[in-house]
Amino acid sequence: MKDHQLRFVRLNQNLIEKIGLPEAEIIGKTDFDLFPKSMANAFYKDDQFILKTKQPILNKVELVPSNLGQVDWSLTNKVPMFDEQENIFAIIGVTRPFSTSDTARNSSEGLSLMIEHIKENYATKLSIERLARMSSLSVSALERKFKKVFHINPSQYILNIRIQEACQLLIHSSQPLINIANDCGFYDQSHFSRQFSKAMNISPLKYRKQFRI
Repeated sequence: MKDHQLRFVRLNQNLIEKIGLPEAEIIGKTDFDLFPKSMANAFYKDDQFILKTKQPILNKVELVPSNLGQVDWSLTNKVPMFDEQENIFAIIGVTRPFSTSDTARNSSEGLSLMIEHIKENYATKLSIERLARMSSLSVSALERKFKKVFHINPSQYILNIRIQEACQLLIHSSQPLINIANDCGFYDQSHFSRQFSKAMNISPLKYRKQFRI
């Protein structure tokens, strides 16, 4: 939980462990005191949206990096808390791991097969029409079902898979960006850099410099 100035006032054990500090040292601090700038900027953007619109952010499927640069799928909910004058006095946020494979498997066999196909072929050109046929659905039906199950559309899911794999290569390899772009299914290095920067709030080169093992 954060107060209206976006300072932490209460935390669960999972977040305490992720930050890696005693709770007493976290209380009163903001995301910018605790996380890399790229992560803090992303969190701040969501919090500012809530403060300005007084609307919650629900079921946001996203790639969330740790302080070590590893990225995992997460499902995030953030809800504003109001006082008697209807002013926001706090934001409650809950982020939990989100397994796309398990969710697809529990939803339908067609979606499960499609998800596995994407994970195995993300480096190639993937057609939404072909993925729809694989799931025995029309394109429009696939879009609706996919968004209902995963809260994002198939194209965004494919992009997130590619970004996730690119993060691993940036951290664990010395490959040049053009090779990583090709290996992860991007058109070229420029396209990769734009999409990565938009998704991760940091450029590939800065990400590598910050998190390289």
